[in-house]
Amino acid sequence: MKTFTVADFQGIARNAGRPDAWLVDYLLVLEGIGVLQRVRRPGPRTWAVNPGSGYLR
Repeated sequence: MKTFTVADFQGIARNAGRPDAWLVDYLLVLEGIGVLQRVRRPGPRTWAVNPGSGYLR
């Protein structure tokens, strides 16, 4: 399962002219609606795409 953290997308919010907190909020919303699932690991919050969501294929 491929996982990612906010640090993997640091330039995206900046390129969109938004604060880094915007990206975190967006990822939390995707987690809330079931597109992403949190992977419990030590360190920064980590996510994986929920394979059952069918949203990001």
